[in-house]
Amino acid sequence: MRSSTAQIDIGATPLAVWGALTSADQTPLIFSGLRLVSAWQPDLTVDAYHCATHIATGSVVLADAPRLLVYRLEDPVTTEVDCWISWHLQQREQGITRVRLTVDTLPIDPPVDSIRLLSNLKTYLETSSPLTTGTAAGRPPGRVGG
Repeated sequence: MRSSTAQIDIGATPLAVWGALTSADQTPLIFSGLRLVSAWQPDLTVDAYHCATHIATGSVVLADAPRLLVYRLEDPVTTEVDCWISWHLQQREQGITRVRLTVDTLPIDPPVDSIRLLSNLKTYLETSSPLTTGTAAGRPPGRVGG
């Protein structure tokens, strides 16, 4: 697996960040149209949809609200693990949360643009508007060209 980590400070509480990361209504605004659906409890299913297309499934590995969320996604056809995603939330001061995102992907997959995902999350939580919509050049959300 190839690992990338990025972090950002966001003007929101850890609870607000957690809510945005786990709400099927909010994830498309953060992840360029990707909707994540889950009950967000360990061992429960995570389904990822882009528009109406089911593009991945997986499971919650750890969920310690509002501090740590780890889940894995796999290809729905082959059931091979495609990536592991870890969100670490830490309150830095009143109303400021440090968010660290670690994404582990297979070397054959394009890398995930962690900086863009964190920027989208920050912009959404601080302005109530998404930074981007749709996908760039037809690529899946959060993936860089390659």
